[in-house]
Amino acid sequence: MTGTTEVLRVLADLRATVRVLTHGDRDRGRPVTDGSPELLALCARLEFLLQFDLKEKRSLWGQRQDYWDFLCQGLRGRHEHQGITHVQHLPQLRTPLGRGRALLRYCLARGQLAETLQLCLLDPQATRAWYHARSPFLDPRLCADLLACLYDLDGVAFCLDPQPPGLDAGWPPSTARSPFPGSRRSPPGCQDQPSQAVDARQPPDAGSRTREEPASPEPDPCAPLPCPAPQGPALQPSTCPGPDTSATGPGDHAAAPALRAQAGAQDPGGAEAEAAGLRQALAGVQAELGRVREQLVTLSSQHGALLEGLAQALAQLELPGTPREGPEMLEHLCAYLVEARASAQRREQELRAREDELSRCQQDVQRLAQAEHEALAREQAVREELGQQREVEREVKGRLLELLR
Repeated sequence: MTGTTEVLRVLADLRATVRVLTHGDRDRGRPVTDGSPELLALCARLEFLLQFDLKEKRSLWGQRQDYWDFLCQGLRGRHEHQGITHVQHLPQLRTPLGRGRALLRYCLARGQLAETLQLCLLDPQATRAWYHARSPFLDPRLCADLLACLYDLDGVAFCLDPQPPGLDAGWPPSTARSPFPGSRRSPPGCQDQPSQAVDARQPPDAGSRTREEPASPEPDPCAPLPCPAPQGPALQPSTCPGPDTSATGPGDHAAAPALRAQAGAQDPGGAEAEAAGLRQALAGVQAELGRVREQLVTLSSQHGALLEGLAQALAQLELPGTPREGPEMLEHLCAYLVEARASAQRREQELRAREDELSRCQQDVQRLAQAEHEALAREQAVREELGQQREVEREVKGRLLELLR
């Protein structure tokens, strides 16, 4: 009961942190960087859920496996996940825990966290192989709630360091900042906020889940957003959003702030109306996206229920040599169904042959019955003819007696 209470508390704290991130991103108009305390709380709480009631497994070399190995197995065979390739090329990571943290940061920066986790949870049998019964990932309601919460982060922009140091020891503290290309300075407008690294193996403190950032100068709406600097050949392209420069030149970017300020001064009401219309359209798009996510979570839960029902049906059938893994189980079931279908076809052919033989026997019986009926008719005719002959014979005898008298 204590573990369940901790999971529910951490899920509630996680939802609160996601609300702060989504509202803060919309209000500030800036991406979330490594300096955000909410980012630290989000990663720590998500890691706590991924490690809660995780079964102890070891590799062939005796190294303890972590949720990194679970995520790798869940993504194996579906498609080549770029996050796995990116993390495997980071030479400073030595432990599965550090690689798992790097993968979570990679998925956050690209808006793929909820989708990646949902892909890993599609097979309930594989999930049970990694987690005990108290895990929230084995509870359909808690799992759907967690995925819906994480899908809300897809609309939040994250600008994170692709190669943060010390992930094997812990999450980067919120004093760390995303570097500019070619420098180690913090982005402008971000104030350092001291924080302690969070140990994800202990449940995060609910009281520290939301902290407001101090006020900072308003950024230039036309200035490019900070992006981390490339630090090696294995780095993926930067995930930080920036202005689209494909259709404008340097002169256009230099003159854009003045033009926008002049346009806003000439027609402030039109600019406010346009902004209100854009906000309303964005709210409609977000509502539609929320409905689509709910449908996706519902379909995922139904898919898991179907797989569970299939596993129970296979257990009731007691098929010999049925594996427990999802793909192997489906292959075994398909082979069994093909064999059963072939056997049914053979039995159907035998039944058809017996039906043909029975039909021929019935025809023979009908012919015999007809012949018997004809024989009876002939016998009756012969008897009638004999009767008539006897009457004629009696008449002749009578006339002869009359003549003799």
